[in-house]
Amino acid sequence: MGGESGEASRIVEFARAEVERAPNFKVALRALATALDYVFGGLVRISVRVLVPEREAVMVAGVWSRGPTRLKAGSILELVATATPEVLKTKRPVFGGSASPEEPVDQILKEEGVRAWVSIPLRARGAIVGTLTLSSSRPGAFSPAGEPFLSSLAEALESSLLGLVPPRTD
Repeated sequence: MGGESGEASRIVEFARAEVERAPNFKVALRALATALDYVFGGLVRISVRVLVPEREAVMVAGVWSRGPTRLKAGSILELVATATPEVLKTKRPVFGGSASPEEPVDQILKEEGVRAWVSIPLRARGAIVGTLTLSSSRPGAFSPAGEPFLSSLAEALESSLLGLVPPRTD
């Protein structure tokens, strides 16, 4: 998406409109996957995770997956099992891939077809409150060169996505 700022803006606007039009989280994430497949191709999973600071964890608020996944809406994940600590520290997207087969999380990602992922900060009132995580079956699908696009996407979507987060019941 490097120098194609007009096209990137149109894609971000299209994704925002699709998410805002969606009646619920499940439909919103499916619409987002459809919109972003044009850019990234090979998307296998999208999730929104919100911080649960008192538990040093994140709650999976919603997930769309092209196939079976162990990641379920409502699941609580320890911060150390996610990219969230690095997102909180850098306040920027964090890029990764399934590279270490001996790590349980990486093994799960590999089993689910994830070869590349990016976690993008979502903000409310200036503070990071969660992440939008995109996963692809294509190694290298996400790179720091795409950070401006990913950041503008998250900024355009954060209020509509966070507005769909169901209240916690625990």
